[in-house]
Amino acid sequence: MAKLDNRYITGLVQLAKQGSSDAYAEIFAATVQQCYRFTYAYLKDEQQAQYALQQTYITAFKQINTLTDDNLFIDLLNLSCYFTCHEMLCRQADKNYTLNNEIVTIEEMDYTIIQLKRLPFNECLVILMLYSDQYSINDIASMMEVSKRSIRSYRSALYHLDELDNATEATR
Repeated sequence: MAKLDNRYITGLVQLAKQGSSDAYAEIFAATVQQCYRFTYAYLKDEQQAQYALQQTYITAFKQINTLTDDNLFIDLLNLSCYFTCHEMLCRQADKNYTLNNEIVTIEEMDYTIIQLKRLPFNECLVILMLYSDQYSINDIASMMEVSKRSIRSYRSALYHLDELDNATEATR
């Protein structure tokens, strides 16, 4: 998704964590257009996009105090936006759908959403959009408002996931 003024947003996140309702309003105002463009492109329905947008901000604002690095709020917001949209579409097809139980097959390996969430935010988003949603690199670049080169770079995240899994097994 397009670059926002991260310093400005980080400052607002710090104020929001201190309880400033004005900071929440400014975060929303600074990021809502970008989030709406993504939700609409993903869901292709104006009413669903507006609902997803509302749910995205509820989720992100509930999690704002869990951030250990305030610079990561935009990534949290982007991932919340994706998971809200993804879950809405999956629930339309299957009312019993549970996000964390979803298995994504990537190059003949099965990964859970929980495993994929351990990747950096943008890498996780690209991997899910490529392999779970079957979007093309061009579509993802357009939806995230980044270059195709960036998408190809994020796709290499699979190797990081294998490293994380190997490190976890080594500590057992």
